[in-house]
Amino acid sequence: MIHRPFLSHQWGDKRLVRWIAEALVSKGLDPILDLWEFVPGNSLPKSMSQGIASSTSFILFWSKNSARSENVDYERELGLTKLKSKMDYRIICVI
Repeated sequence: MIHRPFLSHQWGDKRLVRWIAEALVSKGLDPILDLWEFVPGNSLPKSMSQGIASSTSFILFWSKNSARSENVDYERELGLTKLKSKMDYRIICVI
């Protein structure tokens, strides 16, 4: 099984998160990064929900930017909901 972590972050942190996503790919993981997965023009909440639904774990990049982001808050809630129903799901917070 290929691990597919969902990378939750705010656009202000995109450079760091993209660098980490590329490092994860080099280690054989298949991260879900909005830049790579989300289709412009599609519903953002639906894309977030689908991404988290197909993920094997959730990595939350917490920063001043993400603390103020409604999208990150929405993703976090989706991740917590999935955790409650799937015992082997993991949430990792990167500060």
